[in-house]
Amino acid sequence: MKNWYKNTKRMLLIAIAILFVLMLLLLGLVTFDQNTIWFSTLNMPSIQPPSWIFILVWSVLYFLIALSVVLVLDKPKKNKDRTMTLMLFVLNGILNALYSIFFFGMKSILLAFLELPLLIASVLLLIWCTYRVDKKAAYLLVPYFIWICFATVLTGITLFIN
Repeated sequence: MKNWYKNTKRMLLIAIAILFVLMLLLLGLVTFDQNTIWFSTLNMPSIQPPSWIFILVWSVLYFLIALSVVLVLDKPKKNKDRTMTLMLFVLNGILNALYSIFFFGMKSILLAFLELPLLIASVLLLIWCTYRVDKKAAYLLVPYFIWICFATVLTGITLFIN
């Protein structure tokens, strides 16, 4: 009975982690979808990928983030780094959502751009803390960091040319 409870609790935590990440993906899609007309009026950098690339990349990144969370959740609760890492995942998710809210929801390229250094710092801190808990989970976050850096360049150029 004790094993059943432990396994059920673990599956519930994994489901919550995956749902949280899916919620972030949906938030990004909804805020973008609501403002496609405004977005289409912007001058875009020549390095801007097509919209379908963003959907594909973010889907893969959110899957990798969810997998990273699951690997961290699989570690013993007594690990103090595990608790800190899980809190950083939540903070990072909030910062990630804020970018979409600022850029697409509020139509403020400037606010989105000013928020990006915080997002980059949170991803770096998240990778570092995750590495202390599970190295594989940390490596899964590296593509996310690279994409956020690319998004920073795109947002900066978009801000400059608009």
